[in-house]
Amino acid sequence: MKNLQLIPELLVEDMPRTLQFYHKILEFKSEITFPKKNPVFAKLGRDDTHIMFYERSAFEKEVPGLKKQKMGGSFLIFIRAEDIKSFYEQIQKKVNIIQPFHKTDYGTLEFTIEDCNEYLITFAESVLIK
Repeated sequence: MKNLQLIPELLVEDMPRTLQFYHKILEFKSEITFPKKNPVFAKLGRDDTHIMFYERSAFEKEVPGLKKQKMGGSFLIFIRAEDIKSFYEQIQKKVNIIQPFHKTDYGTLEFTIEDCNEYLITFAESVLIK
């Protein structure tokens, strides 16, 4: 087997709220929504980053064990990006900042936010260590 791509599929309670957050704040575009009216599934993308969302009420019909699962928590999405300082300045007052913009000891600029479903997202940019 050859792995081709990893796309997280996240459980959500409120698809319209999720779509609004990712469209308006993080500037992701819808690639797939199903069904078109009142979707329970969506695949969103921005550049080479893609995330899928599945509304709990529909997802647990396919995977009954999801009924017991808590959303958010220890799962963190790590997105490598460019020019994150300006993006941070653009969104910082619109999101819950978990870790503010900072430079790490291992050579990245980073910040972490919480999305509207309590999932954590770190945006990171590689920089030279001085």
